[in-house]
Amino acid sequence: MAQTLKTRPARSSDIEEICSVVEKAFDEFIAPGYSEEGVAAFKQYANASALAERFNNPELVAYVALCSAQIVGYIEMRDHSHISLLAVDSGFHRQGIARRLWTLAQSAVLEKYPDSAAFTVNSSPFAVPVYKRLGFVPVDEEQVKNGIRFIPMQKD
Repeated sequence: MAQTLKTRPARSSDIEEICSVVEKAFDEFIAPGYSEEGVAAFKQYANASALAERFNNPELVAYVALCSAQIVGYIEMRDHSHISLLAVDSGFHRQGIARRLWTLAQSAVLEKYPDSAAFTVNSSPFAVPVYKRLGFVPVDEEQVKNGIRFIPMQKD
């Protein structure tokens, strides 16, 4: 029997579990293509204390996906338009979780800021196909900042 997937806004009490999901996805799919500098920079951004600090920002849009009360996905948007984190546990890939989280986050932003014109993401090379399926298109070549490889993408 298939388990029921639920979504809800992320809570500060979720931080440790969110970090676990994000770090596992990063280590498995993204870190192998990054330099030591890039891995360190990402882990500094995605650690529990950094996430807790971002949770204090009332403008942060963040949702989790849960299966049997276990967090299996997370999305974080900042500045009313930029996906800063999107991760789904590998055991739950290709089940529409990223799309569901993206739809929730986009709807929350558009409800609060109906004039939002475009959404952006700095996608890891690994995630480009995922973002393309969500309607994003590359707007520049691959770049590297602080060792983090990314392709700027946008959805109008």
